[in-house]
Amino acid sequence: MIETTKIMDTIKKLSEFAERVKDIDARTAVLDLKEEILSLREENLKLREQLIEKEKFNMKFEESVYWNIKENGEKEGPFCSACWDKDKKAIHLSPGAYSSLICPVCKTIIPTGEKNDFLSSGESSIDWC
Repeated sequence: MIETTKIMDTIKKLSEFAERVKDIDARTAVLDLKEEILSLREENLKLREQLIEKEKFNMKFEESVYWNIKENGEKEGPFCSACWDKDKKAIHLSPGAYSSLICPVCKTIIPTGEKNDFLSSGESSIDWC
C-alpha cells in the first residue's frame, strides 16, 4: 500500500518550490493535486469500510432474497436483495400483506407464494412497538 504521508510530503516540497520560484500555475496545479489525493484517500477509506462490512456476511442469493450463511451452516435472513445489491446493506425483510415480504428501507415487495401465517392467526412474533 502506498503511504499517503510520503505523497503529502512530496506535494508539500513541490508547493514550497513553486512558491520560491513564484510560479502561480505550478502552485495551483500542486494544490489541485493535493485536493485530488485527499479525495482519493477519503474514497479509499470508505471502500475499505464497505469491504470490512461485506466480509461480515456470507450471503447466498436464493429465491429472490439473500440469506447469510453462518459458519455453522445456519441460515439467517431473509435480507433485501435490492439493498444488498445496491449498498451492501443487510436489511431484514418483514412479512407483507398476503404472500409477500417487504423491505422496511427501500419498500421492495417480494412475492413468496406462501401465506404469512401470523397475519391470518392474529398472532405476531414481530414487536410493533
